[in-house]
Amino acid sequence: MDFQYKDVYDINDLLKIMAILRSPGGCPWDREQ
Repeated sequence: MDFQYKDVYDINDLLKIMAILRSPGGCPWDREQ
């Protein structure tokens, strides 16, 4: 899952970031939350 850097982000971008952080290759702390 790739994330595209932008100047302005919306709620869908936040959801994508959360999915990346909670994925198996993401952040262990975020997966626990």
